[in-house]
Amino acid sequence: MVSASKLFITASCLLASVALTGQNSLSKLVNDPAMKGASLSLSLIDVNTGELLMSHEPSTRLCPASVWKIFTASAALENLGEEFKFRTLICHDGTLEDGVLNGNIYIIGSGDPSLGSKHFDKNFTALMRDWVDAVKAFGIRQINGKVVANGSFVKGISLPRTRIWEDMGNYYGTAVSGININDNSYSVFFNTPMEPGGATTISRIHPEVPGLQMENEVIASTVNRDRAYIFGSPLDQKRFVRGTLPVGRQDFEVKGSLPEPLLFSAFHFKESLNAAGVTVKDGITVERETHREPSTLKRISATESPELKALLAHTLQKSDNLYAEAILMQLGARNGEASIDSGLDAIHAHTRNICESSYAYFAYDGSGLSRFTAVSSAQVTQLLHFMANDENQRKYLLNELPVAGKNGTMRSFGRRTNLEGNLRAKTGSMERVRAYAGTLTAFTGRELGFAILVNNYEQDDYLVKESIQDFLLKVYGDY
Repeated sequence: MVSASKLFITASCLLASVALTGQNSLSKLVNDPAMKGASLSLSLIDVNTGELLMSHEPSTRLCPASVWKIFTASAALENLGEEFKFRTLICHDGTLEDGVLNGNIYIIGSGDPSLGSKHFDKNFTALMRDWVDAVKAFGIRQINGKVVANGSFVKGISLPRTRIWEDMGNYYGTAVSGININDNSYSVFFNTPMEPGGATTISRIHPEVPGLQMENEVIASTVNRDRAYIFGSPLDQKRFVRGTLPVGRQDFEVKGSLPEPLLFSAFHFKESLNAAGVTVKDGITVERETHREPSTLKRISATESPELKALLAHTLQKSDNLYAEAILMQLGARNGEASIDSGLDAIHAHTRNICESSYAYFAYDGSGLSRFTAVSSAQVTQLLHFMANDENQRKYLLNELPVAGKNGTMRSFGRRTNLEGNLRAKTGSMERVRAYAGTLTAFTGRELGFAILVNNYEQDDYLVKESIQDFLLKVYGDY
């Protein structure tokens, strides 16, 4: 019979062996040439108990890029609830006689990011059709007034002040609005010549963006990918597109951010009404600050978003910046005002006793697109520990993170390795930033939580990605 002391010694040796192996894996990651000169913050925990298993500079605050979205998502689920829905109203303020409305038609927004979105059932075309059908069903055949887009729900500046110029004009960096529609984006289609360095031409822009002025400086290149960027700020109809596109292409698509979603929504609603035989006499207008109390207007229809749990799943799986920023605004509204600062206050309040008790993180937006947002790997894993032990947070957030080798932003990570199907993570990437945070079911079945934040590396992105992937493969086998 083996004595209890021998069993204790054996178990202690096994734990020491695991710890030593883990430190070797960590040392290999830290000293990998891909990490030369970079800042690295890493934390590995037992996600259920919170026990710290391994770390490197765990308190160093670094830019998390889109990993930050789990903070926004966690606070939103806690404060708004999984069944919350955005609502957009179509109303009028006039009198209706014999099919003639003497008054205005209003679109009253609440910042719904899924309104007319390609990511859900009611895309832009279907949305316009539904709105027109609702107006006709209400008995309106002529409007002696205007189509008014009211976006007063959002207060103040709707674009984080730390958003960089290169991001603003492109679809992934769009500002939010009281009415977000068609993912706040449009597409520019280019024809490119066969000769490198030759001028490209714009074949079309879809959907039509009222007032848009596009100056094209894009040239053809042998580089076989999109390296064209659209430059322009919110409310500015002047856009410049610069960079390169592959040679010999027809209708090559580049996506931009809408200068003014309110104007876009009013314009297309009016055009859709006219096309359906409902004439609008006085054109369109937008209201950015004038509050319209829906109870004082006559409701024609209401468009509801999917439930918040579906919006959050999309946000995490596709890393959708617009959705994250719109959800931040709704958090702010619940906190008193639909503004960036109010939304950030709500996130801080949610995490104060979870991961900010020792020191604060720096937050500037809801999506992580701001390079000024900074958080440590220890703070990220502390939030993961909280989420793992909260039934709703685990069900609607942790379990909805992209799966390695399977879907979302993790589709290519760990494919055909032991990480495939065993690792769920939110990714974050921008120039010289690579971050991963999530859960890993190790070889023994133990559930781990991890956060790896890397900033200011000089090697190619794929080398940093491979270095992190190799480290996590070792972790899978060691624990």
